[in-house]
Amino acid sequence: MLEGLAAGPATSSGAIAVNGSRSNISVRNCTIRGFRSGVFINDDESEVGHLVEDNRLEQITALGIYVIGRGSVVRRIG
Repeated sequence: MLEGLAAGPATSSGAIAVNGSRSNISVRNCTIRGFRSGVFINDDESEVGHLVEDNRLEQITALGIYVIGRGSVVRRIG
């Protein structure tokens, strides 16, 4: 579990953030709570997709999941 509730509702922090060219990023079976953003993957150069699945996001104040990357898959979010 990643928890950021102690920072309060005005927090600007993100739980998981990736910028730039990376391959095969997987974010699975996580509980992410109390951040401004939950999962942020910005990768428009990689040829290999990313996987975000079976995650639970709670009390995210701005951006739950943002994924850019060829062949990426986001599924089963609770």
